[in-house]
Amino acid sequence: MDIDAFVTAHRPVWDRLDHLVKNRSSLTGTEVDELVELYQRVATHLSMVRSSSKDPMLVGRLSALVARARSAVTGAHTPAWRELARFFTVSFPVVAYRARWWWLGSAVAFLVVGWVMGAWVAANPEVQASIASPDEITRLVDEDFADYYSENPAASFASRVWLNNAWVAAQMIMYAVLLGLPIPYVLYANAENVAVSGGLMASRDKLDIFFGLILPHGLLELTAVFLAAAVGMRLGWTVIDPGPRKRVEALAEQGRAVMSVALGLVVVLFVSGLIEAFVTPSGLPTWARITIGALALVAFLAYIIIFGRRATHHHETGDIEHAPDVAPTA
Repeated sequence: MDIDAFVTAHRPVWDRLDHLVKNRSSLTGTEVDELVELYQRVATHLSMVRSSSKDPMLVGRLSALVARARSAVTGAHTPAWRELARFFTVSFPVVAYRARWWWLGSAVAFLVVGWVMGAWVAANPEVQASIASPDEITRLVDEDFADYYSENPAASFASRVWLNNAWVAAQMIMYAVLLGLPIPYVLYANAENVAVSGGLMASRDKLDIFFGLILPHGLLELTAVFLAAAVGMRLGWTVIDPGPRKRVEALAEQGRAVMSVALGLVVVLFVSGLIEAFVTPSGLPTWARITIGALALVAFLAYIIIFGRRATHHHETGDIEHAPDVAPTA
């Protein structure tokens, strides 16, 4: 395509569309119809230029013009509060709900590996000896494990836990670019850490202390990690099996949807961090601390099921409300 001839031929159309967009508040009915028609034509021009030209300035100019025209055609921007409401009532819960079987599979695999490995550590003194000396194990069981939750100021500890857990969840999702292949290893490594601590505590008959300190925050925290693993692996699987759509389209939709989970988990892990900092080391009875953690988990799962199922019923995918698609043709 002769790009100079193309620009010369279509510049009047572009200039006219630019004029209509700038004066959209005072357009007549006929001019509004013209605006819509020109928007469609210029969108087609942009598609042609992108496929045939390497001129970044021209592509940038037409992209900006089409974006402004689309805004004029579709109306005012959605208020921020509506976008926030949609995020928490549609985008986040529906992506989590649609990944529920991956989510459940991640949780079951983690718990099975953790339980088996923990029992193995607890039942084998030689394994314990390879992990630490008897004195170190005694110090861990009697002091260090419990002190971990109270040795720092609660607010500082909460922020540190929050950042650490958010980073673990973000890693799970980022590994989707590698088809999600590293995610099972990350889950395994976390299961191993929990299993070793649990196994050592069990070997000294301190499982009541272990679960009394792990469960209040761990119920919600690990559920969030399992969700991050689930959506990361599901996104990776989309590359392998995109379904009836083109692979690029399926991956783009799923990728945008998964980002809502990454943002949503920031809030979930913040709540988990607060529980770990203020409830886990508190003087409340063990049953009360575990009950608080269980209620937080039940509330989160109920939220996902109720809002996620409703959004799925309305054929929502968690993608952005006005996702980019193929340019319209004149």
